[in-house]
Order: sequence, then C-alpha cells, then structure tokens
Amino acid sequence: MNKLKYPLNFNVKKITWKINMRLLAILTIFLSTLFTLIVVELGVQIFVTHILKHGKLFQSDPNFGWSVLPNLDLERSNANGEPWVIRTSKNGVRGSNVWKLNRVKRVLIIGDSFAFGEGVNVEKRFDSILNTYFPRWSFINLGVMGYGTDQELMTARSYMNGLGKDDILFILTYYNDFLDIQRKSFAGRTKPWFELKKDKALLEHPPIIGFKEYFRDKSYILARVFQALEPPKKAYIRNEWIRGVSLYKALITSEIKVFLSNKVSVVIAFHGMGNVSSEIEKNIKIMFTSTCQPTLVHCLNLDNELNKHSKIFLKDKHWNNLGHQIVADKIIDFFKRIEDHQH
Repeated sequence: MNKLKYPLNFNVKKITWKINMRLLAILTIFLSTLFTLIVVELGVQIFVTHILKHGKLFQSDPNFGWSVLPNLDLERSNANGEPWVIRTSKNGVRGSNVWKLNRVKRVLIIGDSFAFGEGVNVEKRFDSILNTYFPRWSFINLGVMGYGTDQELMTARSYMNGLGKDDILFILTYYNDFLDIQRKSFAGRTKPWFELKKDKALLEHPPIIGFKEYFRDKSYILARVFQALEPPKKAYIRNEWIRGVSLYKALITSEIKVFLSNKVSVVIAFHGMGNVSSEIEKNIKIMFTSTCQPTLVHCLNLDNELNKHSKIFLKDKHWNNLGHQIVADKIIDFFKRIEDHQH
C-alpha cells in the first residue's frame, strides 16, 4: 500500500497541472479574443464617426427606450453623401426646446425621423420654414428617429399642461407607425408598448433595459447586427396591419383627451400610405375619417401633395430640402384654414 502512495500523488499532481494548463489556455484564448473584439470595435467606431460621418446619436432611456443624446454638435453624412449638422439642447431636442415668451400660438410637433429632419440641416426642416412664415408663433419639435406613435405621444405628455386654447399638437405619422407601435423592441433596443385589451382598455408596459441594451448601446457592431435582424415591412401579414390600425386609433383617442379638454387643436398629418396594400390603405383612411372631428381634430393627407413631385427624397426615402419645403407649404395652407375657422 505504501508503495502506491507516491505514484498516485504524482498522477494527481500531473492531472491537476494539465487541467490548469488547459484552463489557462482557454482563458488566454478568451482574453485574446475579447481584446481583439475591443480593438476592432474601437477601430470601427473611429472609422464610422470620423470617415463615414455617422456619429452616435442615441442613449438608452428608461421612459422611451432610447432618446437623442443631449448637447450634441456633430456633422453626419446623409444617404446622398451630403453633410448635415445635428445640434441638440441639454434635453436632447434638435432646435428650440423652450416656448417664446411673446408668442401668440404654440405648436408642439411630435414624430419620427421625418420630424427630426434626418438628412437635412435644421434650418431647412419644415418647422423652421413654418417659424419663418409665422414669426409670432412658437414651435417645439420633439421628433426622434425610430420612434413610433406610442413613444411620440408619451414625449408630449410633459408639455400637455403648457398648451391651451387655439394652440396645436401636430402629430406626424408615417405608414410604418402602424407596425412600430406593436413592437416591444426595435433594432435591439427595448421600447414601451401598449396592449389593447378586449374591453378596449389600453395597458401600458414600460421598456425593460438590461445587459443586451447596455452592450448594444456601447457597440456599433452589435447595433448593426440587431438592425440587420429586423424583419422587413413586407414580412408582416394582413392581420398585423389591421391590428396596428386599431391600436393607433386607441392610442390617439386616449392620449389626446387632455389636449382636447384644454381646447388644443390636434393635427394628424400622415404620409407614405401608398407603401401598403390597397386594402390596408382603405382601412387606414376609414380610421382617420372616424378619428377626425370638424372642430378640434384635423387630418392632413400629405401624400396628396408629395405624390405630385419626384425629386423630393434622399436615397433612403427621407425628405430632402425640397421635400421639407413642399411639406411646409402644405402645412402653412392648412394652418391658415384652421386660423380662419377659429376666428
């Protein structure tokens, strides 16, 4: 028995040494891979920010899922390769974020990338043109790229008590909003979402920000991966579009109640409806007809004017400078008619 003691101890030590060496090799490979990924990520971020001019715009937000970074001052390249500048306030708003003291009317604009003015300088954005035409009015544009109507209406809540009689809540709606409002996440970012119960009640669910959102927010590579995994619009079936139209109407009806009680005029401007099937487009138009009222809720079909022009889009289908001018002209005419009705 004593003769076997030392060989057994030797074998145990040998096995332990081999295990430790394998663990060390695995740890070395892991750390090397991690270091390589970090170096690649840093290199990609430098290239994207300084060469491609696609600097970071967003941060995670516990209320809205994501929001525009505050105090931005950067230049990007749009889809046509043209430079555009993004400057934001301490609240992450592009453009003015305070009401004029001597204003005669306040206009709060909510929307997605079209309202944000993706691809154009802020002075060419439609609300800047409106501000030039109505110099005594005060405009605040809360548009955020990627937002759905649910998030947009949530951003307006903090402004609802500051708007009163004859002021305007302007809601810019794109066709994909009927899908966006059904999502619980978008391109790897969590978002708030609303559930329409059988009794037509709306149940609001907050965004849940975890490790996935944290790393996605820090990594450009992960962000691009999540964007690539987003299903195309054509992948959604008929029932999802119909459900989105019903949810949109419920959201609008619920969220504008306080505005209407304060005698605020609500304008819903919609566009891009030609991108859906004729059946879905018909359902959308019926919904808008039933939502709009002669006095306080007004609907504006921007497609009627946009479809007359061909050179109004960037390569990614966002409005170029001319597109914003045409939209502004249409809205100016519409606002004048509301003014005439109010007086």
